Amino acid sequence: MKIKYVLKKLTSESVELGILLAIVGGFLDAYTFVGRGGVFANAQTGNVVLMGIEAATGEWGKAVLHTVPVLAFVVGVIVAEIIKKPSMHLFISDAERAVLILEIAVLFIVGFIPYTSPNIIVTVAISFVSAIQVSSFRKLVGSPYNKHNHDHWKFTVSYTRSLQCYHKKRW
Repeated sequence: MKIKYVLKKLTSESVELGILLAIVGGFLDAYTFVGRGGVFANAQTGNVVLMGIEAATGEWGKAVLHTVPVLAFVVGVIVAEIIKKPSMHLFISDAERAVLILEIAVLFIVGFIPYTSPNIIVTVAISFVSAIQVSSFRKLVGSPYNKHNHDHWKFTVSYTRSLQCYHKKRW
């Protein structure tokens, strides 16, 4: 008796990959918020809200802590746009796979950063790879991720798209 195993091809728009990326993103936000100084690394809306609250109450030092991951996110979007340029196809044949490998490598390294290290190192690294991920994986089974999602995700996606448009006009 022959048994055939059929493996479904995992694509950048597959539901399985979308679920996995959503779980990872949620975990990373929970990890950085609870364990690394009350700062979000994936969904930047939380940082913008907390930055506004801290600035309104005159806590400028705390407000800056929420600004740094947002800036790392901006850099991540720019890097993602560079990776997707046609001229990069000479070096990177599969941009989505390269992004996932980069994210895995960075998160692997982050996993070895001691808890006694400054939280901002971890938060910046995670914000950077989160931005690359959000910029690279835009669709789920042919539909945009943000079609029926919550406002905070819409903000992060809109923020990312604005940065992408700005980057395309500047470079």
